[in-house]
Amino acid sequence: MHTSSHPRFWLMIGGLVLASLACTTLPFTTPTGTAQTPPPAGAAPTWPADQASGTSRATPFAFGELATAETWQAQVRDLVRGDQAWALLHEANMFNEPPAEGWEYLLVRLWVKCTAPQNSGSHSIAFGVTGDYKVLYSSGGAVAPEPRLPYEFTPGMEAEGWLVFRIRLEETNLLLQGDELISTTEEKPRYLALQEGAKIEVDPGLLEIDATAVGADKAMPAALGETVTTEDWEITVLEVYRGAEALQRLQAANPYNAQPAAGMEYVLVSLRVRYIGTAEGPAHLDGFKFKMLGSGQQLYDAPALVEPQPELNAYLFPGGEAIGWVGLEVDQAKEKPTLVFKPGLLSNYEIRYLALQ
Repeated sequence: MHTSSHPRFWLMIGGLVLASLACTTLPFTTPTGTAQTPPPAGAAPTWPADQASGTSRATPFAFGELATAETWQAQVRDLVRGDQAWALLHEANMFNEPPAEGWEYLLVRLWVKCTAPQNSGSHSIAFGVTGDYKVLYSSGGAVAPEPRLPYEFTPGMEAEGWLVFRIRLEETNLLLQGDELISTTEEKPRYLALQEGAKIEVDPGLLEIDATAVGADKAMPAALGETVTTEDWEITVLEVYRGAEALQRLQAANPYNAQPAAGMEYVLVSLRVRYIGTAEGPAHLDGFKFKMLGSGQQLYDAPALVEPQPELNAYLFPGGEAIGWVGLEVDQAKEKPTLVFKPGLLSNYEIRYLALQ
């Protein structure tokens, strides 16, 4: 359904090649524009005093400190944001596009070493960025300047290079999250502060939000625009298009979106979702968590479609919110379509029904 979806959204930029590490360090600028001196390129990283830090957003590795995990180490060497980041990206590749209104680029230059045991094969170490919006931003969306950080490491390999992120313009308390994509352990991700003193704690007020029965009965779906609340999620329908108008918008988003099957029609829904669970996460939510209730009580899974931007494909920390489009289909005989939210195979208690007209 979603061409950008992945079991772990924050996959590194695919296809980036190993680049030379010889590069003049760019002027270092904090997100507030205050000049600082970064750790010198090639310098031996210093060990943090607290080896147990970094396993949550509330206890990140301090700015410039060496982050340690089971199979890797990392240290932030440089940081560029805003107009300066866009200037470097524009120079790096003429096809890079400027950020959308309300967004900006963030460039992070990172030193990484793979400390996994020899003969353990390759290790994909993924990095994302988060802040006070409580959303995890994946790397990519533009070609980073040289040298680019590789996304795959072998035991003993170390490299230094740039990662690029698109983040919201007002983001503060920036943290870098690092995590090995395929691991045989249940090791937690590591968090590195990208600003002096940056850290984020879970809002205890989330514990006061209780699940409600609104939309729990398919015979009494939530009214259009009414918010349903489960143990972990709040869901609100914002806009709905059906039939010919839905098809027109989908084909405008991508001309390769196919016509619906005979007897079926598309339904395009804009949703606001909020993660109200308190597990650190991030929790992932995309269009595959939604179905359509058709005539005869039949459930229709989400079809393979490319939705208009922004599509709903969010990784959210507690309290995080996202808005996005979901493309679905239902039989034409269904007069009053109903959206079904089912976040997991074993979470029947969280199923909610939302009227779409």
